Amino acid sequence: YREVWPVLLKQLQYEDYFLKRELPPTAKPYRDEFHALTVPAAAE
Repeated sequence: YREVWPVLLKQLQYEDYFLKRELPPTAKPYRDEFHALTVPAAAE
């Protein structure tokens, strides 16, 4: 929680601020089929 609270407070001012963390080397994909999907473009 020590690193998350400051980020949450900063997000109140800047919506596009986020915390990016590296995954451990032992992390596996949750579901492989999600990695093969293409994300559709947002409607304007």
